[in-house]
Amino acid sequence: MTPNNTVFACRVHDPCQFPLLDQALYSLRDCYPTDPVVVVCDGFAAATLELHLLTQHWDAELWVLPALKERKHGGRYVQTWLDIWRHFGTYYLVKFDPDTLFWRVSDVHLRPGLWGTVQQLGELRGVQGGCAVFSGGLEHWSLALYDMLSRRDLCSPFNAWEVPEVAQYTKKSPLIAEDWVLAWAVREAGLQVNSHPAINSHWSTPPIAAGGASPWAVTHPHKTVEIETGSPQAWFR
Repeated sequence: MTPNNTVFACRVHDPCQFPLLDQALYSLRDCYPTDPVVVVCDGFAAATLELHLLTQHWDAELWVLPALKERKHGGRYVQTWLDIWRHFGTYYLVKFDPDTLFWRVSDVHLRPGLWGTVQQLGELRGVQGGCAVFSGGLEHWSLALYDMLSRRDLCSPFNAWEVPEVAQYTKKSPLIAEDWVLAWAVREAGLQVNSHPAINSHWSTPPIAAGGASPWAVTHPHKTVEIETGSPQAWFR
């Protein structure tokens, strides 16, 4: 996550996420003012004028893509992160949710792998998706794996869910479980999942606020607007 060698990427699905995205980008730009940022609009319905204005205001690129999270698309939803990484060619890619906040720069050099708040599902080890750091450059991640993620007819593990622990977790959902697909991908690439000492990301439990002597550089989730960004509020009316 060192400055000038990182691309940041976030996905939005609905205009109701815009106020949270606004404060996330505000906090990010306070720490990383010049690094590239990509906001992926997942489905055309959210590609509104407000989103274009918001991304332009924070000097972020807007990628408008079809909605890809349904399991019928295989691993294409996860592959989007690798598309962004390949496009920019940085050592790090940081994917984050709109309800994530950045508090300070984290300049610890990370070996190749996936870093964040570690979570476990059976024998599958991954990181919580509020903030995940891909490190090492895309060349350290298997090209064969990249091709696998793009296959819409993929049977395992995305549609048939032959990974038992993931099958049990997702069998009633038409959507992929992104965190666990990513965990599987890292395992298939022969990379490690690692705990990042400066990321505090959980599914629903609000994190302890950063500031002062707090060790956290990134916290998630923040479900309410907590920061006055100075952005035109008319965007969200």
